[in-house]
Amino acid sequence: KAVVSTQSGHYAGSHALLREDPDIQAAKECEIQKFRDFGVYEEVKDTGQSTVSSRWIITKNSGKIKARLVARGFEEKYPRSDAPTINKTSLRLIFTIAASERWEVESLDITAAFLQAEEINREVFLKPPADVRKNGIIWKLKKPVYGLGDAARSWYKTLRCFLQENGCTVSQLDKCIYVNRRGGKLQGIIGTHVDDVLYTGTPAFLRDVVGKIQRNFKVSRISAGVFTYLGWKVKQEPGRIYIDQRGYGESIKTMELSSADKVDPETQLDETEKKEYQAQLGKLLWMSGQTRPDLSFDTLELSTYASKVSVKHVKVLNKVMKKLAGGPKHICFRGMNLEEDTIEIIFYSDASVGNVFNESGSKADSGRGYLVFVSNGETANLVDWSSRKVKRVVHSAFGAETMACTDAVGAAIYVRQILSEILYGDARSEKIPIKGFIDSKQLYDHITSTKSCEEKRLRLDIAEIQQCLQTGEVHRIDWIPTDKMLADCLTKKDVNCRILNKVLELGQF
Repeated sequence: KAVVSTQSGHYAGSHALLREDPDIQAAKECEIQKFRDFGVYEEVKDTGQSTVSSRWIITKNSGKIKARLVARGFEEKYPRSDAPTINKTSLRLIFTIAASERWEVESLDITAAFLQAEEINREVFLKPPADVRKNGIIWKLKKPVYGLGDAARSWYKTLRCFLQENGCTVSQLDKCIYVNRRGGKLQGIIGTHVDDVLYTGTPAFLRDVVGKIQRNFKVSRISAGVFTYLGWKVKQEPGRIYIDQRGYGESIKTMELSSADKVDPETQLDETEKKEYQAQLGKLLWMSGQTRPDLSFDTLELSTYASKVSVKHVKVLNKVMKKLAGGPKHICFRGMNLEEDTIEIIFYSDASVGNVFNESGSKADSGRGYLVFVSNGETANLVDWSSRKVKRVVHSAFGAETMACTDAVGAAIYVRQILSEILYGDARSEKIPIKGFIDSKQLYDHITSTKSCEEKRLRLDIAEIQQCLQTGEVHRIDWIPTDKMLADCLTKKDVNCRILNKVLELGQF
């Protein structure tokens, strides 16, 4: 998607010609018609009211030109503007449930969603762009338009109220998850990301709930079978759902360096090159957090020196980019029996000490990582992972492993609680057991005995893990050898990810 123009009806330089482009004019007329169709404004006389100005955003995507009229919301005193979007862990849980119930996942896109929100409850006067402005006339807004500080929140509240009125319950743990039940039995799930709606459920749910969405709001696109949602390619077959970003990965190209730059690896990048580096790194970070956990430590390391980048860092960046062609072909979500006594949450946690660059450029920080699966003992649906620096300074591998395990326990508990809420309607249920795996024998000995470590602050972290085990919040934590540690590649460089990749592709241990 390319931005062609962002001017208020006037185009500088070569953009002056675009104003007369018939395709752009048609796109603008289409946008203004939406404003009329959805009753967005009424024309009033300009008597000196305080106004918010506006501008056109013209974009070109796959050859199609789109015009959007956007308010300069920063000119207004900001109202409350927070609006949630669905957590990616929740999305993976939806895929797990859909595969298990053999429900098909579908998505729909709401046309001009903000313009279909409920009417605003304050006075906002908009000064339209020059090419659609009438002398002495301004617009009094009735609906939130793109650019207003609370536009996204207004749409979120509109959709939330509509779904609640039609039998859906909002998740306590993810405010963009909506669950529908009948007689205590799960009928369907909806996840929302602004105007992109993902859903799955029984035929009755699709008819009675999703059907009402389609009748109440204008929908531009409905996708099923094989489709793309929030950058994920979704492919389905009975009992299995696959997601990947292979197409996006293929579009990421290595960063070119001039012959002069290649001579001295310590040569600092200029501002233009630095921006390109950060843009390419951003793409890798996006993939590592969405579908490629095998790249997590590489992107963690690259991000630590993103502000002071030299030629040697570009070479590392390009080396990581070449890994995009390998790795798991997809992440598979296998169906399983979702009864409380058959499923479990499994986590792997790992850490390394002193192998992550700090702000001064020396390797003094430590890394930690974890993977969280929903499983029935054989099936392995990966729903959450993380690779980050350890939050505080640690003085040993034992300390780093302890911090990693603490974080993994918290992540596993969260997954268990939101899954319990969706499946059984109880966000506090602890019936689904949690099992963990660590490869630190020293940590295992401390959490399963009365040993006390010398570092007193670590005693608090170990006590926290022990309490989870004693109360049954976590069922058990076992030691495994390092060659069985699936999270190893989230904490160390150039570790073979073959076993993890195979688990992800097959959806089973």
